[in-house]
Amino acid sequence: MLTKLQGENPGDGDEVDFITKLNKLLSKKKYLIVLDDVWSSDQWTRLQKAFPDVHNGSRVLITTRFIDVANKSDAANKPYELRTLSKDESQQLLLKKAFPNQPADKCHHNLLPLINQFSEKCDGWPLALVVLGGILSRKDSMYWDELLSKVDWKSEGKEKECHDIISTSYEDLPFNLKSCFMYLALFPEDYKIKASNLIQLWIVEGLISRDKSTKTMEDIAEDYLEELVQRCMIKVSRKLRSANLENLLTLKGVIACDEWCVKLPHFPRIRKLSFQIDEKVNWEALVNSMSKLEHLNSLRVHVPEDIILVPAFRNYKQLHSLYLTFKWPDNVHCGISLLPPNLAKLTLEWSCLKQDPMPELEKLPNLRVLRLLRSYDGRRLVCSKGGFKCLRQLELETLRNLVELKIEEGGMSNLNQLEISNCRSLNVVPDCHYLTHLRELNLEYMSYEFWSRLERVDQQHKIQHVPSKILKID
Repeated sequence: MLTKLQGENPGDGDEVDFITKLNKLLSKKKYLIVLDDVWSSDQWTRLQKAFPDVHNGSRVLITTRFIDVANKSDAANKPYELRTLSKDESQQLLLKKAFPNQPADKCHHNLLPLINQFSEKCDGWPLALVVLGGILSRKDSMYWDELLSKVDWKSEGKEKECHDIISTSYEDLPFNLKSCFMYLALFPEDYKIKASNLIQLWIVEGLISRDKSTKTMEDIAEDYLEELVQRCMIKVSRKLRSANLENLLTLKGVIACDEWCVKLPHFPRIRKLSFQIDEKVNWEALVNSMSKLEHLNSLRVHVPEDIILVPAFRNYKQLHSLYLTFKWPDNVHCGISLLPPNLAKLTLEWSCLKQDPMPELEKLPNLRVLRLLRSYDGRRLVCSKGGFKCLRQLELETLRNLVELKIEEGGMSNLNQLEISNCRSLNVVPDCHYLTHLRELNLEYMSYEFWSRLERVDQQHKIQHVPSKILKID
């Protein structure tokens, strides 16, 4: 709504910020706002403050299926109730959806008694009839009988009954269609998606599998889409076909292949990206393709363990968060020097680092969170004087060969949270005496020798200044 009024994206902010901005804009206008299909009175309660009453003839029109929502939205006025469908209208609508390619008088006559019963059960609710028709489409009379006894038609209120029908429509989907349908949850309600773009996203996400026919994956995906439309679970119109996914902000769980590399720049507004590398992907082409995503600020990459890649992200100056799960080249300094210069959060997992990465990582000027998870095979980590000036959180997990963590005076001077977990070769308690801003220390699943040493009086000074200490002994 703000975007429509301002003609531009309102930018970052929380719900309160957006409501305040909208109220300010509307206070200068005479407006008619239509809130369609409001399911909860809480939704209206949250939005109400956005619509100023400046006594200039402005109106807010709410449509809802639930009378209690209508009553709570305006207690001073009686809601206008649309009539439900008549018995004949209900039957005609159900027939139209259950047998979309047949005239009503040509449908199976043995199903007419069931049509009458289903129409009666839906009590004239169009949504229930449309969804139910999609479920019954292409099904035999035996399934119709089963469904009639399956749905809790005597549940409390027609709202609950309608929910039961919608739930049944999802449960009835084959596994492959469930995955494709659930993928749509990534997008906001009523989001305009171009069918061809949605099909390509399904393919790159690995939701489409080849069958024994000669059909292409695009053809199979089109069949899936048509079936979801047939089941009345996706609405298609000409208006939707003209839209696209250029405003997609988050893309997760993708299997990155060469074909995907080519299509990635088609989504220029992506901010968060998470994917797994296909074994045959052209890594250089993929890195080049991602570099064109000017708004990308969070990236997570998972690479199969037998592949070694150079993390060439030096030019990703807008990237703030990076999570890498793959083996690094032997020359660790070369690899780390190619990290984005403005990183605020870095997680390295299963990196098989042989050399101490700290001398290079501490040069990242804006790094605030560093997590090393099963990523270092060496024996010592050294945080030198003046290094990690902005670091607030350090997490070391399952560094099995780590014997010593040395923190020099002046190193990590602003650290306020330190977590060390399952580093069982680390028998010496790290000296946190110089970490004057440290507020939380978590030590979990360490060796017996470590805990024994920690109990000694001459070791207590290392951590006694920390206000919050969490010790978990297995």
